[in-house]
Amino acid sequence: MNRKQLGVTIVLICLMGLLFVGQRIFNERFQSISLMNNNITDFTEYTDKDKEISFKLPSQWENGDRSLPGNYITYYKSFSDSSLGITGYVQLINYKGDDKALIEKDKEYIEGEIGNYSLDSYQSKNYKGYKASFIVTGENKRETFYDVYYLKIKGEKLVKFSFMVDGKYYKTNYQDIFKVLVDSVK
Repeated sequence: MNRKQLGVTIVLICLMGLLFVGQRIFNERFQSISLMNNNITDFTEYTDKDKEISFKLPSQWENGDRSLPGNYITYYKSFSDSSLGITGYVQLINYKGDDKALIEKDKEYIEGEIGNYSLDSYQSKNYKGYKASFIVTGENKRETFYDVYYLKIKGEKLVKFSFMVDGKYYKTNYQDIFKVLVDSVK
């Protein structure tokens, strides 16, 4: 390789590095703008009683804990924001089987016609898992958008972060809100 080719190669590598860093900065700022556009400015951190997981929810969202029998679901917190049309829950699940088998089983409990189903691998800041997205058409042809994240956290522990949005409220920038919340799981 001569000097000219080496110089061009070094410049190209530097430009690629700049683009990579710029993309990360742009994505973080874009998420911040999405949160502000939806009046989300403050977050509250929640943990389960055994301190196996922690996560954040917008402070202005309503939320509540639910106690379930048995030890399959060891933690359950529901949340909602009526102004955005978002409802959902976070569960800590004891599960020994294949994650995809659990996801398929969860589909059986959905009432209504499932459309536009996709299952993709997902990488949060701390964990790997899957993201299932679909639309359910229920009574009176009413659509509900679902985004359900499954994160494997420790051995046989799985976090399920489920978001449901009434079709008349749904906006594509809600994906940024969901990503910020799921990425807050520690």
